[in-house]
Amino acid sequence: MEAPDKLFGFVILHYLAYDMTCDCVDALLSLFPHGLIRIAVVDNASPNGSGDALRRRYKDVPCVHVLLNGANEGFARGNNIGYAWLRERFAPSYVVVMNNDVLVRQPDFLCRIDELYGRTRFAVLGPDIVNPATGSHQNPRYATDARYLRGQGEEDVRQMNLWNRHILKFFPYYYTRHLLLGWLRRFFPKKGHGVPVPVDQEMEAVVLHGSCYIFSEDFMKKRSAAFNPETFLYFEEDILHLECTRAGLRMLYSPRLHVQHLEDVSTDMMRASPYHKQKRKIQEIVKSSDVFLRICREP
Repeated sequence: MEAPDKLFGFVILHYLAYDMTCDCVDALLSLFPHGLIRIAVVDNASPNGSGDALRRRYKDVPCVHVLLNGANEGFARGNNIGYAWLRERFAPSYVVVMNNDVLVRQPDFLCRIDELYGRTRFAVLGPDIVNPATGSHQNPRYATDARYLRGQGEEDVRQMNLWNRHILKFFPYYYTRHLLLGWLRRFFPKKGHGVPVPVDQEMEAVVLHGSCYIFSEDFMKKRSAAFNPETFLYFEEDILHLECTRAGLRMLYSPRLHVQHLEDVSTDMMRASPYHKQKRKIQEIVKSSDVFLRICREP
């Protein structure tokens, strides 16, 4: 299949994991004609100097641009920097926002994006995302639980928010309990209560997994930012789905596109203790769910 004569932008958010980001970028460079792609690698102020190392590595590759943030802007704002830079400088037909631990292996990936847009006029497209270590499929975001396939309800999120606030008040106790339950589940696996959905068919208006989004011209014409900038980490998927639903922007999952997701490479490299990482995670979930609940209340 011949590559479409259109420009495709790629945003790759980088933090710490130099080798993984190189693998991600090099996979794109090996698959696609360099004249058809522009890659914005956004370094989120990695303290190990890997952002500068990436800039040196790709300084002679015209289609790769390494942007160095002065501070760690988190997921939403970090990706927004790359999205806005590509959108304003190159006006691409599509922008693919993907984690640095996502690998594209399909030679006709670009052609399939363009074909799907011609047929469906999607605003946001999500591919089949597979963890090669487990074989699990991660798209749609709630594919293992059909109750939330098209978004979590306001009351569900409110209850989760209150519960996490409670956990923070008594965090040492709950962290010990968390470790104990994790140990027990190694011997007594928790049975799932959700109803899984088939991932081999296209689905519209579903919450898409945040490790890889494809934004079309329809989205870029309406939004100068890919994500709500008020979050640092967590809930971006649900907030984007809520905002797109309200704006009439079509979200589509299609198994015709495939990517591999190696998962949490940058997070695993962080030097914070497991205790502090878990506490920070819950704090960010509370903050981001506050944003979600506020948007729900807006007219």
